[in-house]
Amino acid sequence: MKYLIVALIALLCWTNTSFAQKLGPVGKQMLREYSTKGELTYWSSVDTECPFYSDLNLNQIIRERILKQNIRPAFHKNKQLRKARVYVKVHCYFKDFTVITADFELQLGYDLADQVRLGYSSEVFLLNHPIQKIIVDIESIVDEKVAEYAAAYLEGAVAR
Repeated sequence: MKYLIVALIALLCWTNTSFAQKLGPVGKQMLREYSTKGELTYWSSVDTECPFYSDLNLNQIIRERILKQNIRPAFHKNKQLRKARVYVKVHCYFKDFTVITADFELQLGYDLADQVRLGYSSEVFLLNHPIQKIIVDIESIVDEKVAEYAAAYLEGAVAR
């Protein structure tokens, strides 16, 4: 039974990473339209049921990864709406099982219903992993989303 669960988790990880490839043309256009070139809004959360991750500074990790790509991050509560953002969540559904999810979202208005997700979610499922492995996976998943953001702008610059 234990091996079946591990095999299922491995299949889910492969499926999500293999399908989370690129934004579609409409998603790329929306990223260009609803964001400021060279600036990406970010937001992150750690599930409150994860007390053993108290030293995980998710906002700092995301900020460093975005800066590494020469994109100026803007924390969304200090900026106007209508911004593209990377939304990263870390959830622990039970002890030693962690799910990391990253999405592109557009916040078009003040209502929760005015948030639009673009492209596929990127997800990683971790079983019995130390915090350092979790940090590496968060960095990888944020790098993937930031690369999509940069590619959308580069494609837009070529098309114009």
